[in-house]
Amino acid sequence: MPLNKILWRNILLGLFVSVFSLGLLAPQAAFVLPWPVWQQAVAHGLLIGQFYYWLHERPKPTLQLLLLTLSGLYYLFLYQELWIYLFFWLFLLLLFLLALSYDHYLKWRRIPYLKSFLIPVLWFLFLNVIPSMAANNGRLNPVFLLFYFALSLQADREDLTQDQGNFKTLAGLLGNKNTGYLVLFLLALCAYLFFLPFVWVMIPLVVMNREQFFPKRSFDSLLFLLGLYFLFR
Repeated sequence: MPLNKILWRNILLGLFVSVFSLGLLAPQAAFVLPWPVWQQAVAHGLLIGQFYYWLHERPKPTLQLLLLTLSGLYYLFLYQELWIYLFFWLFLLLLFLLALSYDHYLKWRRIPYLKSFLIPVLWFLFLNVIPSMAANNGRLNPVFLLFYFALSLQADREDLTQDQGNFKTLAGLLGNKNTGYLVLFLLALCAYLFFLPFVWVMIPLVVMNREQFFPKRSFDSLLFLLGLYFLFR
């Protein structure tokens, strides 16, 4: 994929994550969001967008590492009240080590089926657990872990051709069609548990699942839509 497409895809991912985080962190029935909520949402989007760009491409390592470091420092600044907790630093250390060893050294990406389960756990830690530790409304609900798992499965499904013969993922084990059905089932279950209007959710999901003209990672836009739902419901 050309560099500009990878860059824009991760910029969009960062934007989607920021809107999703706004929905997670926003106080209930608040018409004006507090400034710290906006700052944290931006920090989440910057950190995850940079993290994925670093994993996928690593162009000009010095500049990219500098940008990732600045995003990480901004994240640390916003959560400075958690510096006294050892497990907060352990979470960040885990993210740093996984970024370094994604496809180098340990190469955990190549450990069969690990990626399909580890990525959703990391998303849950950084978007739900850490904000909840900071006494914000991080919506610490295991349904979010299920939602991230569905998105992770869909991402692996979209990479089946690229991963075939190189990496063993759960999507590769189940096959394209079965993985698609499982993703639809998991997202429909999440919609039910989130009290989303079931029909409104299933129609676009079925269309997205069947039509081939959607670009890769289109399912990431569900982060954006769910964030808007939490903000305005």
